[in-house]
Amino acid sequence: MANTVVSRGQCNYCGKEYAGSGMSRHLQACQARQEVIRAKESSSGRKHKLYHLRVSGSYLPEYWMHIEIPAGSTLYDLDDFLRAVWLECCGHLSMFRIGEQRYVSFPLDVYDWNWDFPEDKEMNAELGKVLEPGTEFSHEYDFGTTTYLKIRVIDLRRGTLNINNGIEIMARNNAPDFRCEICGKTATRVCVMEEYRTMCAECGDEYGCAEYWLPIVNSPRVGECGYTGPAQAWDQTK
Repeated sequence: MANTVVSRGQCNYCGKEYAGSGMSRHLQACQARQEVIRAKESSSGRKHKLYHLRVSGSYLPEYWMHIEIPAGSTLYDLDDFLRAVWLECCGHLSMFRIGEQRYVSFPLDVYDWNWDFPEDKEMNAELGKVLEPGTEFSHEYDFGTTTYLKIRVIDLRRGTLNINNGIEIMARNNAPDFRCEICGKTATRVCVMEEYRTMCAECGDEYGCAEYWLPIVNSPRVGECGYTGPAQAWDQTK
């Protein structure tokens, strides 16, 4: 897919917009975020170690998120989150790579082909036991039409658990402005017939892409397999 733009996104604390390259620094200094943290620390809630992670598309870096997640969460929890917000379409397998170690989403005694990798582990490891500030690792979803993500640990702090069992989206990229390759209007679909082309609905129908298309969604999995976006937005009120 072509014609992407420089990625910007909004801080979910102060509402201000920043380039993706500067959002990590902003979140560390954001006064609105510090006020939220202080308000939570004044409560009687139990304190936990919380990781600040930056997640982005390995080959589509215009898609990114900053999240905060408890160190006591497992890689399964992180995998479930990534699937819910960005990836899930057909129940594909997935995998993290942390250093030389692979952590897979499936029971190792089920898939005979996995015996070529006897050192693989399942995703039941707690984040606090495999990550530290500065750690860079990766995630792969679907071993056919694979979506590759890279993840970096930006910070680690102690604080009260956030909503959604502690997983909070702190900032996320704005949806890229894709344009129809035929007329230049806002594109709404990816034609997946012979070659991938971004099109508006009118041009897509006119040029024979009335059936073989996927919607343009704000995810690095856009246009892949049967992905049409999350079943629902990540609800941060639970």
